[in-house]
Amino acid sequence: MGQLVNEHTLRAAAQSALRDGKDNLRGGEKPKELKNEWKDCLDDVIKISDTLSTSLGPLGAEKILTDGKHVAVSNFAATILRKVRVTHPVAQLLIEMCESIDKELGEGSKTMVVLTGELVKGAKELLDQGFHPLTIAHSYIEASRKAVEFLDSIAVNEDPLDRGTLLRVIKTAMSQRLDDEDGDYFADIIAESLLGVVDQASAKYDVDLSNIKVLCLEGGAARDTQLVHGVVVEQPVVNGFMPKRIENARILLLSAKAPPEPEKFPNDDFINRIEIDDPKKMEEFRKEYDALLWRMVNKIESIGCNVLFHEMLGTHSIHERVQAYLGKRGILAARFVDEEDMKRLGRATGAKRVTAFWHMSEEDLGYAKIVEEREVFKPELTDPRIRWIFVDGCRDPRAMTLVVKGLKTSAANTKRTVEHALRSGSAFLRDPRIVYGGGAVEAVLSFRLKEWARGMEDRRQMAVMKFAEALLAIPLLLAKNCGMNSLDTMIALNNRYASGENWYGIDCLRRGLRNMEASSVREPLIIKRRVYESAPAAAMVMLRIDRMLKRKESRDREIPESVTKTEGYKQTVGKK
Repeated sequence: MGQLVNEHTLRAAAQSALRDGKDNLRGGEKPKELKNEWKDCLDDVIKISDTLSTSLGPLGAEKILTDGKHVAVSNFAATILRKVRVTHPVAQLLIEMCESIDKELGEGSKTMVVLTGELVKGAKELLDQGFHPLTIAHSYIEASRKAVEFLDSIAVNEDPLDRGTLLRVIKTAMSQRLDDEDGDYFADIIAESLLGVVDQASAKYDVDLSNIKVLCLEGGAARDTQLVHGVVVEQPVVNGFMPKRIENARILLLSAKAPPEPEKFPNDDFINRIEIDDPKKMEEFRKEYDALLWRMVNKIESIGCNVLFHEMLGTHSIHERVQAYLGKRGILAARFVDEEDMKRLGRATGAKRVTAFWHMSEEDLGYAKIVEEREVFKPELTDPRIRWIFVDGCRDPRAMTLVVKGLKTSAANTKRTVEHALRSGSAFLRDPRIVYGGGAVEAVLSFRLKEWARGMEDRRQMAVMKFAEALLAIPLLLAKNCGMNSLDTMIALNNRYASGENWYGIDCLRRGLRNMEASSVREPLIIKRRVYESAPAAAMVMLRIDRMLKRKESRDREIPESVTKTEGYKQTVGKK
């Protein structure tokens, strides 16, 4: 659990509660009773959990987020928690853990928050019965470890490169935000992008998601989203005289300024500053400079390059005359290319980034079937019609681009959905063990934990039972959110598992109980492990806070003016 739950985050949350709390013991103020301190903390967590619980599952509700001026609609847990007003400092822990799960695994954050809330509800009941908070906290951690042990024993091993299983995992991750038809379309292109960039040489099939670029464009329908087997560079062709489309592109990635020619200055004794004291020499200098620019263009053309990408290197760019000369030779060029895009271009096309201009060779070139400038629509800009360069049809591309389209609100949500699905699919490739969704895995673990708890002979048994009840709340909430009766569902689940039938959960789309092994709902084991370890860890921190103190305000340390004010150095070229 040490790897999955950030101890520093937990400790920081506890310190934040003490630092930012409301009670001030200085000045004779009377502190609140300890039970009220706990109640305030736990009540805030329960409110957050109850808010998100109605959004659980594919038929969960959306939330409207507004500040009186702006309105947003979302069902993403991290987005909702980031925008709501949280009164208790310890509740910030949920937000931090939620964002951590979202960034790494894509899914599971909402379930983690809801499970934490259910654990806190159970803890409140036990506190009212006289239980010590540490007894509850330690019992929750013990139950969490046992649940993970059971989870590992029931997980199903799959082939990480099995496209069918990967498609089911991705569709499950997108089930709340996309319908079946759109879900099939997006799952197919997301699976293709993941399998295209996965490192099959490693034992864990790692996926570097920085190799998959996701762009959002307004306009069209969601089904107009396309997968580019290469890179989309958010820059136009640098000069209007250059071609806008190149087939069978031979691509040069230039990450260097043009230094002096080595054959003319073998000892690096190039003089950066030239003084001309005779007006007649000005024309001679101009001709030599123009000849140098032609030699640069000839060097680029001599290695067979017909597409040039120049990296953003401060203020340095492609000289205007060089742009014109490249256009005459039929070479397409772009400047100010981002460093990350240069890396993706290298992985996609096989090109090597050139840092020594005069030493470039044909071996440094990459290949793409088509490099084309296309018009795209960005309505938030002053001039909404801009042009990007699409590098497509690369041989064995190690980098790809997903261009998501749709209306203004839907396109942004679809982009976020795609990013979550990419992380979820990547998690499955790293650890290709799955469990069946629809609350089935929570139901299985709940009934197994209850059987295990019956063997305990002390009050820990009641805390473990509360943990099991919290797990069972997940399928019951799924049933409630899709219009089923929670009480009837609980009775039906009890009957199924009492008769020895496993993997029964909630089929939300059919609104009924179903053996989820026969469904297409699949969830990566690694996500469930994180949820079952993070939720009790968060509950434990909240149970261990017994009082909040307001810290004395401290003045900011004064910084000398000489340190805060800096002046730029004047650059003198050619002088020592």
